[in-house]
Parts: sequence; C-alpha cells; structure tokens
Amino acid sequence: MKFSFEVPISYLNYFHKYQDYLLVLSHLLPLPVYESYFLKKKKGMLSIIDNAFNELQVPNTPEEMSRLFYKYQPTLVTSPDSDRWDTQQTVEAYIELKESVPNENILCLFKNLEEYYILRAKGCKHLGSSFWWRPHIKDFPSSRDIFYYGFLNFEEYRKYKPFYCDTGMPIKLALKGYTIEEWVEQDCFHIHSKDFTEYLHSVLDPKTLELAEKNILTFKEICNGKL
Repeated sequence: MKFSFEVPISYLNYFHKYQDYLLVLSHLLPLPVYESYFLKKKKGMLSIIDNAFNELQVPNTPEEMSRLFYKYQPTLVTSPDSDRWDTQQTVEAYIELKESVPNENILCLFKNLEEYYILRAKGCKHLGSSFWWRPHIKDFPSSRDIFYYGFLNFEEYRKYKPFYCDTGMPIKLALKGYTIEEWVEQDCFHIHSKDFTEYLHSVLDPKTLELAEKNILTFKEICNGKL
C-alpha cells in the first residue's frame, strides 16, 4: 500500500521520506513554502492536486482545476465534487473538466455505486472514494486501484487492500498524544480536518515529533503485514 501523509506545513520536508506519493491540497498552493515544496518534490512521484472540498467545504470549479493542472503539471487533478451534490452534478463536473484536461490526468471521487458505474461508463480511468462515504456503499467495488481519500480503519484495509491512501491520522494522533495501538483500542476514531483547523499550522515539540514518526512507521508496518 502506498501512502500520502498530510503533514503540518512546517514539516513538509521533514516527513517527505515517508511519502510514497503526493496528495496536494490546492488551497495551500498560494503559500510560497507549500508551492516550492511541491514543485521540488513532485519529479518522479505520483502527484495529485485535490479540489479543496474536504478542507473548504466548497470544491474548486472545473476551470480552476484545469488552471492548476496546466500550471503545475501533476500526474492527476481531482474533479470537483461535493457531499451535497447529486450524481448528475458530479458527472457534469467531470465532463466539463474533461473538455480541457486530458482524461488520463483526471481522478473522480464517487459517493455511491451509481456514480462509480456512470463515471466508469463515461470514460473515467481513475476513481477514488472518501472515508466518509465508503462505509455507506453496499458491495463496495473490490478494485485495488481505487484511491482511498482518508484512512478508515485496519479492518477495511485488510478487506480491500487498496494500492493508494492519503491520511494525516498518524501525525494528528501524535498531536493528541495517542499511539497507533491506543487508537486501535478506541475503535480507530476519526479526527476530521474541519474539526482540527489548526492542524496544518501545528508546531510539534521533540516528544510529539518522535511519536508522530513512530506512528507512521507502526501504521505502515501494520498495513504491510509486518505487525
């Protein structure tokens, strides 16, 4: 399994050695330190620019995602989506984005099986699904190339074994003083970004930084079957 870890901005370079690919938060690209990090590190790595919905609760438009694609040349850009949109709106955003961005460079998120199959039928080559919606999708697709936006729990991972997942959970847990083992004992509770607004600007003291690294390593070892 390959991970992209969402980390506080001041520690982008420090934690880079743990990144298997880059999920880029588009609303942070105007920050010079964030933009510089992405431009320097994206070479040779799978990189995805997100549409900002999870952080801002309003997605970028297809026009904005197209602009970001041509400015930064990532591997993929995420098509606009919203928890409040119906299937037609999600599909229409993808079709509009496809008019200006090559189809092979677009990733679409689905909230239900209807969206999954329609987007596939419309030609979408890369699909993903949020931790928020996956538990509610009966007969969730078993394809391992679905991008998992957010990590739910190890039970889900063992069942589906996805190739890709982005999460900030190991570092968020460290900031709250939890180890991965303690998190598992408490049923893998979720710390949502919108409820931890200061997370991306957090400062980690040496003890917390050490715990964050330990959590990342433990997290990866469990997912890779070493624990």
